[in-house]
Amino acid sequence: MKTCIWEAPKQRQVSFLNHIFSWRRTRVDKHRYKMIMKIFKSNSGIILDDIESKARKRLILKTFFFKFEGSCSNAKYVRCGKKKGYENVEFKLGSWNRLIRNLQEHRPDLIEIGTNICRTYIEKGFNGDYAPILHRKSDKGDYAWDNIEIIARKEHDALTKQERQKKKELSTIN
Repeated sequence: MKTCIWEAPKQRQVSFLNHIFSWRRTRVDKHRYKMIMKIFKSNSGIILDDIESKARKRLILKTFFFKFEGSCSNAKYVRCGKKKGYENVEFKLGSWNRLIRNLQEHRPDLIEIGTNICRTYIEKGFNGDYAPILHRKSDKGDYAWDNIEIIARKEHDALTKQERQKKKELSTIN
């Protein structure tokens, strides 16, 4: 009887992740992301440090790229020009098929920040509060390379709450 990899013993899970992320071109898509998440949430007790160094770095980096693309998708297709407060906001991070290359060219500093946040996200059992997400430095600006940063969702929610409170206070004063 076949078992799912997230139901397999810890050593088999470690071997599987080492094998998958030994390839340079491995990509994390929705299916692979869910599989990785189930492995780390399983009862096997697997942790990032169980995986070989090179494979561990690739797993964190590719997971960060997946989360970055998802956050950009939300910005581009859900927020920009559609959501209240985003009517005049544009997505200026380049074409979709070059998004990761543009990130590497324009803001390589965000990759290091994002992978550090993503490592914590994985270590915390894929707790959404620690997920890396896209944040505009200025809420009046566009999604452009000079106006974005990568922060944990928990931090983003706190900043967004502060910004809303300031706007509310300003509107009651006027």
